[in-house]
Amino acid sequence: MAGYQQIQVENSSSSLGRRSGHYNPNVWDYSFLQSLCRRDSVETMKSVATLVEDVKTAFHRAMNMDAELELVDCVARFGISDLFRKEIEDAFVKLRNSAATTSTGNDGNKEDCSEPPLHWRVPWFDVKRQIESYEGRGANLDLLRLAKLNFNHLQAVHQSDLGEVSRWWLDLGLMKDVDFTRDRLVESFLMALGLAHEPRFSQMRKSLAKVIVMVLVIDDVYDLFGSFQELECFTDGVNRWDPAIIEQLPKCLRVCFKAVYNVTHEIAHEIGRENHSNSVVTHLKKAWADFCNAMFVEAKWYSASHVPSLDEYLENAWVSSSGPLILSHAYFLVGDVDPVAVPGLLQKNKDLIYNSSMIIRLCNDLATSEKEHIRGDVPSSVICHMLEANVSEDIARKHIQGLINKAWKNINELCIADGYPSPRSSRACIDVTVNAARVAHRVYQFGDSFGEQDKDIRAQILSIIIKPFTTGLDELEDLCDDI
Repeated sequence: MAGYQQIQVENSSSSLGRRSGHYNPNVWDYSFLQSLCRRDSVETMKSVATLVEDVKTAFHRAMNMDAELELVDCVARFGISDLFRKEIEDAFVKLRNSAATTSTGNDGNKEDCSEPPLHWRVPWFDVKRQIESYEGRGANLDLLRLAKLNFNHLQAVHQSDLGEVSRWWLDLGLMKDVDFTRDRLVESFLMALGLAHEPRFSQMRKSLAKVIVMVLVIDDVYDLFGSFQELECFTDGVNRWDPAIIEQLPKCLRVCFKAVYNVTHEIAHEIGRENHSNSVVTHLKKAWADFCNAMFVEAKWYSASHVPSLDEYLENAWVSSSGPLILSHAYFLVGDVDPVAVPGLLQKNKDLIYNSSMIIRLCNDLATSEKEHIRGDVPSSVICHMLEANVSEDIARKHIQGLINKAWKNINELCIADGYPSPRSSRACIDVTVNAARVAHRVYQFGDSFGEQDKDIRAQILSIIIKPFTTGLDELEDLCDDI
């Protein structure tokens, strides 16, 4: 790209005392992840085509509206709606024209009360469990087999994406110079996958995984490593987008800046090619500047031992959540949107982005507040409300949950205010924005998945990304069991 050269970093040292997040080493074997490579056989693709036709026939032969709507419900839950768009549209036309009260015939599929509400969940993350549940209750065998083959096909695409990003991460070599941060590439890819699982969004997933893993690194720069003076200089360097400004900083901070700088330019070049890459860089570097400025506000609070009011905290926290940063990249990466039109879409959806980002922040706070308080971090929303309102932690947590519920209500109203957007590009932008909030519920459901890498997040990754439905891949399954 014209005017862009990758930054190189030379060594220097600093003797300042640093805090530690006490993060455990990464549990994933990157060589194993790069070895995951499954390709559908010709016979498998023929089977899929045949099964699609068989299920379409089942739609046409449905005896009544209940039976047809149950098929609609199943294909939606199994992640194969794209294969039956006409059949779904026809079913809803019939429903609108029908005066009868109908049900989805879903009595046998009870929801787990310990899980978030269905519309708060990432659809793709729920697919495997939905298929397994259906299998145990008198399944349509054609539909079941199609659902499994489709899941395995998409999972293979996701494995290829993860393998490519893993090679990038190892080649980047950032963890050799930055020992204070989390090595959480796989969890970052999981979040990117939650935003958009369809094959056509492969480039989005790979790019967003890079952005998200760098968000974690920069978050640790501000929360753990940097002194106030270093963070002031680092923030100034990001605002000016000038590597020369941070030359006096320790090598590890310059390595972090270099990684953000180079990745941003690489992504912008991929998005805009030669025609729009400079304008894309302008918007992406502003998104990084906004994020770092919000992180620096928290650094100021920490340095001054200031406990903000809840309103003051939230005014900054929705930006420091990284939601606006991630979604700014996502909108450019949708693929069907002219880069010139993206700033307008971001502005149009600013309220949706705000509420989604607020959910990311508040879910994070509910999961990490206790450990961050013990570590001495800036007070979370839970602590801010406890101190401001003089209430117990339990009451404060209920208040924060109420704010999450309110943000979801806002999202629902925004999505239906003018009807669901019809242009494919607009729908994709809405979907990734809402999915960002859904991902937050999943990754913080059992604690800090980006910090702990506990058995719950590992089980999710194994199920969603690693382990296919089919048997006969004993070597792969043995390797999965060892992780």
